[in-house]
Order: sequence, then C-alpha cells, then structure tokens
Amino acid sequence: MRISDDVLRSIKERCPIEETISRYVTLKPNGSRYVGLCPFHSEKTPSFTVFSDTQSFYCFGCGAGGDVITFVMREESLEYPEAVKLLADRAGVRVEQNEEEEKAMRLRSRVLAMNRDAARFFHETLVSEAGARGMEYLRKRGLKKKTITHFGIGYAPDSWDALTNHLKSKGYKEEEMISAFLASKGKKGGCYDIFRDRVIFPIIDITGRVVAFGGRRVGDEDPRKYINSSNTPVYRKGQTVFALNFAKGADKLVLTEGYLDTVSLHEAGFTGAVATCGTAITAEQARLLARYFDEVTIAYDSDSAGRTATSKAIELFKPTGISINVLDYKGAKDPDEFIRRYGSEAFGELLYGSGSYVDYRLELLKRDNDITKPDGKVRYINAAVEVIAAEDSPLKREVYASRVAEQTSVDKRTVLTEIEDRRKREGRRELVREQKRQMRVSFGSDDKANPEKRANLRAARAEEEILRCLFANTSAYDIVKTELTDSDFVTEFDRRIFDCIVSVVSDGRTPALSDFNADFDPVAEISAITRIMLDADKEPYDAAALKKAISVLKEEKGRLTGDAIKEMSPEELKDYIAGLKKGGRRKPEAE
Repeated sequence: MRISDDVLRSIKERCPIEETISRYVTLKPNGSRYVGLCPFHSEKTPSFTVFSDTQSFYCFGCGAGGDVITFVMREESLEYPEAVKLLADRAGVRVEQNEEEEKAMRLRSRVLAMNRDAARFFHETLVSEAGARGMEYLRKRGLKKKTITHFGIGYAPDSWDALTNHLKSKGYKEEEMISAFLASKGKKGGCYDIFRDRVIFPIIDITGRVVAFGGRRVGDEDPRKYINSSNTPVYRKGQTVFALNFAKGADKLVLTEGYLDTVSLHEAGFTGAVATCGTAITAEQARLLARYFDEVTIAYDSDSAGRTATSKAIELFKPTGISINVLDYKGAKDPDEFIRRYGSEAFGELLYGSGSYVDYRLELLKRDNDITKPDGKVRYINAAVEVIAAEDSPLKREVYASRVAEQTSVDKRTVLTEIEDRRKREGRRELVREQKRQMRVSFGSDDKANPEKRANLRAARAEEEILRCLFANTSAYDIVKTELTDSDFVTEFDRRIFDCIVSVVSDGRTPALSDFNADFDPVAEISAITRIMLDADKEPYDAAALKKAISVLKEEKGRLTGDAIKEMSPEELKDYIAGLKKGGRRKPEAE
C-alpha cells in the first residue's frame, strides 16, 4: 500500500509519537526524550526510548524500533494499511485504500460491530425467560444483578442457531460470523452457534470494545467446562486480559485463573481483579499488567495445577520489575469459594496480608522437605538459597536468610555466604551469556533482518556504513551514485534499503521511517533500519569513511564474484562470456 507523503505527514502531525505510545506505555520525560518499560520484552529498568525530534522509538534492550505506524502495527497486531487507517481515523485524515485493504478494514469493523450486537443478544437473553437456566446458575454463584449488568454477562440459549439467526437479521453474513468465532460451518452446509447453553462473559479490551467471549457451561452434559474465542481479526487471546478495562486505576491488582473468580472479587469490592482469557498467562500479558500496576497478587487455585500455574506466572512477572505477592489460602480451592465461605472481609485480610513470592516459595519448600532430618534440612537450605539469591534487594536477602537460619538452626552467616556465592556464580554465567550475545550481534549470528550478514560480515558492515552516511546526509548520494549501483550490494536486505533511499532522494526528499513501513517487516527489519538511522544521528557524516566503505564493498563484491565464476560449470561460463560480448555488464551473483 502506497500512501501519499501529505497523508502520512498529516497523520504524524496529528498523532505525535509520544502521545500515541502513551496510550500503551507509561512514559517519563528524560531530557528531550521519553523513556518507559518496553512493551515488546520484559525488563526492570526502562530502556524503551521515544525520540520526539525524529518521531521514532527504539529499545536499547531488545532492539525494537520504528515510528508511530510501526508501533501501532506491533502493539495492535495490525498490517500496515490497517495501522495507517486506525491512526488516520484518530487524526481525522482520509486515506484512500485499494479493494483488498478496504475489505480487511471492513471485516475488522464488522467483527467489532457484530461482537457488540452478540453481547447485547446474550445479555438480553439472560434477563428474559429464555435465560432462566443461565440466571439460576449465576444466582447460585452468588452474583447480584448489578454485577451481572456491570460486566454485561449473558446467556447463550440451548439452540443450534439462535445467535446465527439473530445476527443474520442484523445483516451479518455467515462468513463474518465464522471469522468472529461466533459460528461454525456444519457438515451439511449452513452455520450453527459455537456458544450454546452457556453463561457468556464478554471480553472487553482496554479501550472498551467487545473483542471476544468466554462461555462457561451451565450443565454437565458438555465435557468442555469453558469455550473461549479463538484468535480473530480483532482479538489475540495471549495479549488480552479479562476485566483490565475495569481494573486499571484500582489500588490492588489481583490475578485470578477464571472469569467467575474475577467477577466475584469485583462484587466483593476488590475491583483490581483480572484474569487471563482461557489460557495460561503469557509474557505479553505480564508486561501489559506491569504497565498499569506496580504490584500484583497472584490468586490462583490452591491445588497442584494452581501451584504450577503460579510458578509460571512468577517467572513471567519477575523480568517486568513488578512486585509479586502470592495468595496462599487454605480452606477453599479458589477466591470465589473462599469469599462465599468466609466472606469478603476475611479475603481482604488475606489479600492485604499476603507475602511476596519468596515467602510463598519458601513455605512450599518447607512443606516438601522435613527439616527435622539432616538430609531434608540440607535440601531445604540449598533450594531456599537459590530462591533468595534471585532477590535483588540486599535487605530482603538478609531478612530471608535470617528466617532460613532460624528455621534450620544454622548460622545466618553461613546462609548469607551461600547466597552471595550463588549470586557470584550466576553473575559470572550472566556475564558469559552477555559476552556471547554481543559476539553474536557483532558477527551477525542473531541478525533476523539480514540473515546474509553472518556469511558476508565485511561486506555487510561496509553496506551499513554507506546506508548510515546516506541517512546522515543525503548529499552523500552524489558520491555514491558515481561509484555504486544496487547490484554492488552483497546482502539483499541492505540492497532493499539502498533502493528505497535512492527512490526517496531522487524525489528530492529526506528519507524517513515512514518510507520503509509498507515494504519492510515491522518487527526485525524496521527495527534494524531504526538502529542504522540512530547511528546516523549520533555520528556526523564523514566523506572519507563513506569512500572507504565503498572501496571495501567493491572489493568484497569483486571477491565474491570471482568465487562465483570459479564455481561455474563450462556451460554457465560460456553463457556468461556470451552475455559480456553482447554488452551485458552485470556480474554474476555469488551463491
């Protein structure tokens, strides 16, 4: 999709990158820049940087980079035309689209509208006579009408096509219903409802749009306890959190395993409760929650499966820097049952008195090891040392070391020495891992944007220097165009960047990130281009460095071409010579 420069300029003027990204990431000013926790990888110290002067972003931790359009593409899981259209709609800018792009945008719009109509249908069914079965179930779970209305909870009748027929009457097509995961195609043709005889929980995103549904069975006839929407044009289950639209702004974030636990907690007054959407928590969801809260309390089920899920959640939250507490309750299997059995006041005492994840893990270790016996004591201390050593705060390490020492009648200094030894060993391992990572970056082993770099390192480095010079000063093209063509570039990725720069400069413009968005991958490729542009901003244009890079590239290209000629078969060499006699000047590409 090609969009006019005037339209892109208008979008960027009306959607400043720092304002747009602030919708998703908490940014803090840092001189002329803004910094925050990266939404694309887990980190404790902010390395995600937004540059107002260049209207770009770059994460110095994971290398993610781009402009406002790239950011929206990644954050909203959109293709380039859809991201441009979304920003254009926010900015009040009209964008012309081709038929295919219009079709994709229209489907997204139709799915959102259909979800809204389906949610109304489910809720209206619940409060009617047809929903008596669903309402009875919710009442047994102790939910009040006010809470049911607040969450828009509904009921899917025990019918093959009640929703399908309703949506058809609204003008929706069967293909659209299938795309929205509201209907499925039958073996004999026609469609049938996916959600039947189930209490329905609308899943609403942070902006208030109904993007999906979770359906809880009412009876025991269906072996599937829950049916949850699959990914659709408007929904990615691993990136969405149920009830976050209601929870943001609450003083206490509580992560539960299910919709009913979350709803019950809200009714009891704990409005910071959220749940993942029918799947184990993902790194994306952990980072999303860390944007809105400084602390999370994990309130998963108390059974073995719940403990396993808790351990996974802890590991995903740790890199985000959010403080992690764990609810270790007894006498009930989940928060909903605990509240119904002991009341909201008892749950509040449990919640606000909950310990950190270190407390939780030490308690589990103590349960699993008999510390009255020498071997059990040793196992417990070794495992406890590993848990405590991962804690960054020296004060907290000393407090937990004191607890372990007291429990096991071992000298505190011995425990602390073991902890610090463990930290030193892990520090050395981390240093080695970082050195290896830097080596891979330096030698192009991990370059997902330019996979040819590793095998052509010297040429690729020269290419990047040429590109950097072109970004730093477009007048450098006056030198480059007399010395090089795109056929002199060894790696395809750098050749594509060069072609794009040449096209832009030939139009009398200065290259900007928006010139690359339509033709380059928004994750690896645009990030790599952003890095080169940042390097161009840091270092002034140097004509001597440019000429040296051109010389190196031509030398490498000549060497590779020579190697290619040596490997030609007699027939290929004959054809090549014949081509030269006809006036063909293009040299053979090295394989």
